Amino acid sequence: MTWSGATRMLKRLASTIAVAALAVVASAHVGSPNVFFVGKAGAYDVDVVVRPPQVVPGLAEITVRVPVAQGASVRRVIVRPVFWQTGTRGSPTGDVAKRLDAAEPTWGGKLWLMAGGSYSVYVTVDGTLGAGTASIPVAAVAMARLPLGRPLTIVLVLLGLFLVVGMASIVRAAASDGLVPPGQTESPATARRGRLAATIALPVLALAVLGGWKWWDSTARAYERTLYKPLGVKAWVNNSDTARTLTLSITDSGYLSGRVTRILPDHGKLMHLFLVREPELDVFAHLHPSMPDENTFQTALPTSLPAGTYRVYGDIVHESGFGQTLTAKVTLPELAASAVKTEESSGDDAWSIRGERGALVPPRSSVRLSDGTLLTWTSDGNPLVSGRETSLAFDVTDSAGKPVMLDPYLGMAAHAVVMRDDGSVFIHLHPMGTVSNAALQAFSLRERGDTTAKGRLVLGDTARATMPGMAMAQTSAFAIPYAFPKPGHYKLWVQVKRGDHILTGTFDADVAP
Repeated sequence: MTWSGATRMLKRLASTIAVAALAVVASAHVGSPNVFFVGKAGAYDVDVVVRPPQVVPGLAEITVRVPVAQGASVRRVIVRPVFWQTGTRGSPTGDVAKRLDAAEPTWGGKLWLMAGGSYSVYVTVDGTLGAGTASIPVAAVAMARLPLGRPLTIVLVLLGLFLVVGMASIVRAAASDGLVPPGQTESPATARRGRLAATIALPVLALAVLGGWKWWDSTARAYERTLYKPLGVKAWVNNSDTARTLTLSITDSGYLSGRVTRILPDHGKLMHLFLVREPELDVFAHLHPSMPDENTFQTALPTSLPAGTYRVYGDIVHESGFGQTLTAKVTLPELAASAVKTEESSGDDAWSIRGERGALVPPRSSVRLSDGTLLTWTSDGNPLVSGRETSLAFDVTDSAGKPVMLDPYLGMAAHAVVMRDDGSVFIHLHPMGTVSNAALQAFSLRERGDTTAKGRLVLGDTARATMPGMAMAQTSAFAIPYAFPKPGHYKLWVQVKRGDHILTGTFDADVAP
């Protein structure tokens, strides 16, 4: 085997090391794996970021921030992984996080997530204000194969060659020197026998190496089949001259056979369905389908949505406490002109067909909502940079610049959708972060053992319920924690509610590397 061939083989073998089984359920906002949480841990306000590992078992990184006013009161911060199937009784004790050198009180920790599936990271803040715990749902799923660096690959190749040469030398010595009595000199015949044995051993060793390569290559292909993929779905539109109905059907065999936990309502909705027309990204809809059976979602589409090809994203939450985003594409046909209506929203469903562009020019960028109010994205003046945690801050004012009070929309001050223009990033956000109300409730109920006779979780009507730890008094301003995962051009749709109307503002943002 040549040096280059050995190097290629070692690279392929090394990339399959540190591989583990996948979870049956997973949390996967498209292209945005990190988890953001803003809420309460007892008397303490906390801002938590969890960066899940890309392979399982793997290390999750946790950052916990506490406001400066409360930071001096904190004695220690403890982070703990709690697996959804075992609860706290079957989970390891927590680790004390390390105080970091940062402008605001910040602690950092790392936790091993040993099994694939749904976790809740418990963050306990202990100090003079007492002790309190926040629960942050996190998914442990294998997302990629981690390659080895070039220096380590070279070291492994050298070690492999050393072992092959060493084995051949051992065989030669066993057939020659090893047969010579002590004190006697090796004869030419014995030396020839040793060289012959080594010559025969080399191709045998090469075949053994080749067999190992093929075995590891097969293992690598098997592992790739276990990398996380969202549930398989099929979407189509039934239409007539006056109406269109979108159907989204889960076709994944794991879900249909019951190996994947079923679906819970989040904010009182079994699915948050988003449609974005491509390639212009000029039309947006946020709908909430009904579920006629356990694997089918169905909704009537607004008549004002223009024809075209749409990307479809469906956010769901499983009984395990974690959600994922189902993806599909559909083509909407034209409706008869007499059937098209111009209403902006219907109940909790809302859509925007104006396609306005809000150029992101710090420190403020505003768009006018359909009721005449202004939605303004405020900024600290710094450019948006991929990977940097930031707070997307907004306020709503009237034409005179006076604050306008908002009503809760599905229990939140606002909803936002962030999408990269190529569709590689899509996420549904709230002022509390990326976690869902249903996930928090699911972990709480399972910890207490609250299930039905059939083992299914029962959640109350959360359509108007507030997220835990967030006061829903009327407000005119809100902030959403996030970090853009990679550079590029992004579209943001921000939705607020006034009275019975859902209002949607559209922004454009360029994110630097």
